[in-house]
Amino acid sequence: MKPNRETYDTYSDNDLLLLLRNSDEQAFAALYDRYWDKVFYMAMQRLKIASCAEDAVQDVFADIWKRRGELEVKNSFPAYLAVAVKYRIINIQAKMNHATRYGQEIIRNIDVSCSSQEEWLDFKELQQRLETHIASLPEKARIAFQLNHKGGLRHKEIARVMQVSEKAVERSIARAIQSLMNSFRHFTSFF
Repeated sequence: MKPNRETYDTYSDNDLLLLLRNSDEQAFAALYDRYWDKVFYMAMQRLKIASCAEDAVQDVFADIWKRRGELEVKNSFPAYLAVAVKYRIINIQAKMNHATRYGQEIIRNIDVSCSSQEEWLDFKELQQRLETHIASLPEKARIAFQLNHKGGLRHKEIARVMQVSEKAVERSIARAIQSLMNSFRHFTSFF
């Protein structure tokens, strides 16, 4: 007979890890429930953006489940989680920094290439309208589009972050692009 959910809450981390190695979903759920808030707090301290912190925590726990058969925790499980989330945060911050640098470089290049103040003002207006339209997209389409076009993530990486299939990511991005194209149809020289 399998123990009930409350019994798992009384097990030590080491006992739960042993059960987890045998694909025990309730052991995983007990570890997840025990540590999710603490790991999220660590991620929020560094990232300051709740959705990014949630992504980092989900990635850590998804990786634990994926590697459950060969997972080795040498010290304590909380220490393992702290290191795992630290590396996820570093990766997320690197992607965010890359996106920021990329956006700044585009703006610098456009600044140099604009031949007149009027063109620059037209561009700034278009850029503002584009940002407003992107912000109004449905949540999944907006997130997928931003992670792809601003964050530089591939569809497979976005699918992992959003916990959906790659096809769902492709559809979301296609919907976002179609919506943008329809909204900015009169700016045909840009599309």
